Amino acid sequence: MSKNVKLLVGLTTVALLIVLYLIISSRTLTLEDTGGNLPGSQTNRPEEKALAVDLAALEREYKQETKIIINEFEAVAGINYPDPDNSQLAAGPDAPVVTSSSTLALRVAELRDQLMAITVPGQFKELHLDLVFAFNKMEGYFLNQALSDQASSLELLSRAKAENDWLN
Repeated sequence: MSKNVKLLVGLTTVALLIVLYLIISSRTLTLEDTGGNLPGSQTNRPEEKALAVDLAALEREYKQETKIIINEFEAVAGINYPDPDNSQLAAGPDAPVVTSSSTLALRVAELRDQLMAITVPGQFKELHLDLVFAFNKMEGYFLNQALSDQASSLELLSRAKAENDWLN
């Protein structure tokens, strides 16, 4: 036999062995379900039980963590209460004394990253996106001194607080 024929026979044998292995290893055991007590049934799968989430606890944790981050964001941005003409938010007594706007932008980015790391319940997805956008706009304001970014950020934040009284 020539080398090419031997090589072809060898490769064909290897391919057949691989196919045979895949067929044997992919067989699934099918059991008749008689009420969910058999191994592999819906109620007996540990991985599915682990996926169950306490939605009330998730919502409570989301609200707590988000409120803490919002309070820090307001302190970094110097936001505490509206000024008399309500055109922009005024700095309050807790406003941090930081000389560099790039330092403020970095802190806002860190807070945004903390916000993005939170697990979000379904009913708060839109709120969460608005808050992330508000943080992005404020970061842009600190980096570029664009007043339109600051106004947009403040508007998103005030709308989020108006729609979700637990943020106040």
